[in-house]
Order: sequence, then structure tokens, then C-alpha cells
Amino acid sequence: MTESAGKYIKTIYILSDEEAIEKILEAIRAAGFEPGRDFTTDELIAHWEGLVDKYPIISIEDGLDEEDWEGWKKKTEKIGSIPRYESF
Repeated sequence: MTESAGKYIKTIYILSDEEAIEKILEAIRAAGFEPGRDFTTDELIAHWEGLVDKYPIISIEDGLDEEDWEGWKKKTEKIGSIPRYESF
């Protein structure tokens, strides 16, 4: 284990492309998601809303599909405009 910025992180050595993909899939499952499953716009908005409520997030990159105009409108109605620097 390595100490970084006061927190301990586990060093992982990846030996192959396949091993890297398996580690990513493992992390997705550990987070409670199913690899390869698409999320609906409403599920993504609820996900971002939960994170924004819990953490001081100031930017979300590509939060929804760039052509999902109704989804972007819903997201803005739910969590407001990001970045939100004034909240700090």
C-alpha cells in the first residue's frame, strides 16, 4: 500500500489488456452496476443528483448524450447549472 495525500491506496500492476478489462468490470460490479447495461436519462440524472448533493462537484463532463436536449433540460431543473462555483 502507498500513502498518497493522507490516504492509503492499493497499487495494482496490470499485466495484460484482458486483465485491465477484468479489473474495470470488477470495479463496475463492486459499485453496484451491471457492465454493458445502458442507463436511461432519468437514471443518469438521479445518479448525478446524488453525487452533487453528496460532494462539492463543480463540473460534470458529458453528463448526458449531446443530442438529448430534453434530458439536459431535466438535468438542469434537477441539479441546477454546473459549474456552481458560488456554492463554495
